[in-house]
Parts: sequence; structure tokens; C-alpha cells
Amino acid sequence: LPLELLEKKQIVLALRAAGGNQSKAARLLRIQRQRLYRKVQYFGLESLTNSSGRASRGWHGVNEPA
Repeated sequence: LPLELLEKKQIVLALRAAGGNQSKAARLLRIQRQRLYRKVQYFGLESLTNSSGRASRGWHGVNEPA
């Protein structure tokens, strides 16, 4: 297998083991979170992360009338 494919496979396994949490997955892989974030984007693995909804969580209805 090409090195890039092995790298992608390890990232997928780490993300699954971490429940989509990139910080935990980075710790499992022993790499910086920012590096993992770039690799996730490069390999198109955003769907395996739970960070896509993080910014909106807890903010629903903030500007809506009470």
C-alpha cells in the first residue's frame, strides 16, 4: 500500500476510536491537532468528525424572540 493510503487509514481508525473528536484522535496518533485537521481536509474526511456542528451547538435560538 502507498504511504498516503496507510496514513489515511490510520486517521480514519483514530477518528472512529475517538468518536469523531479530532483532539482525541490527534492524541491517539501522537500528532498536533492542527496537523490532523489539515490531513482531514486533505483526505476529505470531514464527515467522520463531529466538529462540523460544534460552532452552532448551544446557539440555536439566540436571536429569536422569547
